[in-house]
This record gives sequence, C-alpha cells and structure tokens, in this order.
Amino acid sequence: FSFELLMRAFAERCLFFYGAEWIWNFFDTLLVLLSVMNLIFNSIGDTGMSNLSVARMVRFVRFIRLVRLARAVRAIQSLRLFILTIFSSGVSLIWCLLIVSVIVYFFASIILSGVTEYFRDPNWEKEEGAKLAEFYGSVWRTMVTLFMSISGGVSWKEPLEPLARVHWAYEPAFTCFIFVMFFGVINVVVGAFVSATGEVAKQDKDFLINAEIEHVEAYTRKIKEFFAEADTDESGMLSWHEFECHLKNPKVSAYFASLELDVSHAHRLFKLLDTDCSGEV
Repeated sequence: FSFELLMRAFAERCLFFYGAEWIWNFFDTLLVLLSVMNLIFNSIGDTGMSNLSVARMVRFVRFIRLVRLARAVRAIQSLRLFILTIFSSGVSLIWCLLIVSVIVYFFASIILSGVTEYFRDPNWEKEEGAKLAEFYGSVWRTMVTLFMSISGGVSWKEPLEPLARVHWAYEPAFTCFIFVMFFGVINVVVGAFVSATGEVAKQDKDFLINAEIEHVEAYTRKIKEFFAEADTDESGMLSWHEFECHLKNPKVSAYFASLELDVSHAHRLFKLLDTDCSGEV
C-alpha cells in the first residue's frame, strides 16, 4: 500500500497535491501514516506497554479504511445499484415484516388454540405432548416454527406431523398457510423488491446523466477561465502568442494538465479551436 502511494506520487508529481484526486491522495496518505504508527505502537506493546490508549485509538482509526469502498461504489455501477437498492428498500422491508408477522400471528393463534385444548385432555400422550411443546409451546415459539417452515429453517413436515394428530383439520390449515405464504406473500414481496430495484436503476441512470452533465459544465467553466486568464489584453480574442506565453508558466502548465490536456498538443488544440484560421480564438 505504501509502495502504491509512492508510485502514485511519483507519477502525478504536483498533481498529487492539487489534482482532481487530491482528497483521496490525502486520505490514502493519512492511512499509511496511521498504519506506520500502528506498527510502532505494536512493537512498543511487545515490550510491555500494550495498554496505551493512543495505540488503541490508532487501531480503531484503522477502520476508516472502509471509506475507501466509496471509490469502488462510485466506479462499479452494479455494486452502486446493489447498495442503493438495499437502502431504498428499507421502508418496504419494514412493511413486509409487519404483514408477514400479522399473517403468522393469525395462523399461530388458530394452531395454539387447538394445542391448548389438546393439553387440557387428561389423556394426552407424553410423547406427542413433548413434540407439540417443542414446536408450539408458546405464541412466540409457534410463530418461530411457522416462520422456519416457510424460510427453510425446518422441514414443514416435522411440525405438521404432531399437529395432525391433534385434529385432522389442522393439516389442511397448515397446508393452506404454506400455500398462502410461499406462493402468495413471498412472491409478491420478491416482485416488489424487483420493482424497487428497477426504480433505483432508473433513478441511478438519471443521476449518472446529471452528474455527467455537471462534470461537462464544470469542465467547460474551467476552460473558459483558463482562456480568460490567457487573454492578457482583455480583447475578448486569444492569439497563439498569448496562449503560448500563458503556457510557459509552470503553474499554468500544471493546471492545464489537471484538465486532462497535454501541453505538447496545445498548438494542435489551438488550431482546432481556430475554425476561421484567423490566428485568434
């Protein structure tokens, strides 16, 4: 990581400090310094000073490396879309939890009423009672069993077998619950999330278009400022002599390079802009 930072600084030179990516360069430099400090404090800790609060703080600050993921999120569209979908579907997820909880509670109440009547019978079997208590010992336990039955936590045949021995009507009721939840509610929920993903993708596309337009406008504004500064006589027209003299300034050359323009191609650029071949733009 340190070698990468040094190579980047060597390649970018002055632009490393005031180029388009200077904020990330400063952030990476800070991470390298924190890592070096961490190595130093770790070596101090080996000699019996492991409880230093400063060392603990440095180790904690290392977690800010996760901020570097923002660069990957910005660069990779699929990753950005995935993260935006998760955040945008938060409200839908809450409503989904509420609806599923109500349906599960409704069926749990029906099942638990039959289980309670079974235990009121003095002739209930201990083996069957133990299985019923395992799956339907309370309202919460019953809701968890039903949720596990539709989410793959347990095969729904296992909680159905002791329940069917209580009364034959609970078998079709349990089957109806599985049918409603699996083929109805879950498919609707999946469809809603797929629709949300499409909406986020559409919004993200608009965001990218707007961001690109803003980038072009900012780039155009910088170019205009560059040409306005080069127009020393303030005539509103820029000659090649003024343009060339302006580029001889090292700071101006660095700024020209920060605009992703090659100084060696400055004359070619000037000719492209001089559409009427008047020697001025």
